[in-house]
Amino acid sequence: MIMDRGQWLFLLPCRDGHPLHFMTTGWTDDGSPFEMFPICFETDDIHTMYDSL
Repeated sequence: MIMDRGQWLFLLPCRDGHPLHFMTTGWTDDGSPFEMFPICFETDDIHTMYDSL
């Protein structure tokens, strides 16, 4: 989903209610891994949520 000023928003399912996370080295000075968590929305009706965003 491309938003107003070109930002991207990815809507992804999370299995068994466990939010997604990922590791990056882009936020540390020494290149060590850093765990990142996205902003999470929970819904039973993705179409209504999509429309409201």
